[in-house]
Amino acid sequence: MKRVVINLSKKRNNLFKLHSIMQKFISELEFLQDEQRFIQDLLTTFFVDLCCVEMLANTRILNIRINDLNMKCNLLILELQTHEKLLATLLESEHLKGENNFREEHKKMTDKFDQFIQKNRILKNQVFSIIKEIMKMHKQKKLLSPTNLNSA
Repeated sequence: MKRVVINLSKKRNNLFKLHSIMQKFISELEFLQDEQRFIQDLLTTFFVDLCCVEMLANTRILNIRINDLNMKCNLLILELQTHEKLLATLLESEHLKGENNFREEHKKMTDKFDQFIQKNRILKNQVFSIIKEIMKMHKQKKLLSPTNLNSA
């Protein structure tokens, strides 16, 4: 009967790769938080006074959704950090017990991250669409203002 030899060094290297992936995920989420703050500032500070009544309601809804997404981002970062701590514990153990469970959890975390990124993209597209509409409306109002009509 053949004896199976497990290459712990190779497994550890693979786990270090997972650690690197987790750090990239966290870094990406932290960047997205900065981006979300910028978008919120853009909506609230610069465009609220340019909005007509119909756009104001949409802007408020988007602002609420951005806040919700930001809270979810914070929770996801905490989950990823906890996951990373489990990885550190696993790497410190001699026999890598629980590696399979960890890999299953890692897959779930990757799926959560991917879903979050997708939701963020959809929200950004909606925000940019509304900002584009607001800018068009502002440009039309400027073109139709009495000062522009008199100078023609």
